Amino acid sequence: MSLFSKLKNNVAKDVGSAISDSEKESDVSSKIVALTDGITRLIKKYTLFPIEKIVSGFVGFMIAIFVGPALVVLGIIAVVRVFNNYVLNKYVWVTEAAIGAFFLIVGTVLVKLATKTNK
Repeated sequence: MSLFSKLKNNVAKDVGSAISDSEKESDVSSKIVALTDGITRLIKKYTLFPIEKIVSGFVGFMIAIFVGPALVVLGIIAVVRVFNNYVLNKYVWVTEAAIGAFFLIVGTVLVKLATKTNK
């Protein structure tokens, strides 16, 4: 069964339930209000809610893209400052050399992975 036929069956079922809910009322105005409410819920179900999920996922992704690198940079700055100020007061160059070596190793590994060729 294709996606469109499933969607068509779901819409038909939902419209049928909205109409049957409106038929339970005895007053004509109540029936109209119930039918309008059912159709409004149906339209929201198939249009607004999927768009809302897509937009919230996109916003979360964008926040992660911008906040993630900022947190990494701030974390590195915090580590360097803690080591410089509290651990190695007189030997600041040791901290700088260690951080430099760490980034050198990470960069070398990433370049090797990026330029790896399959033979």
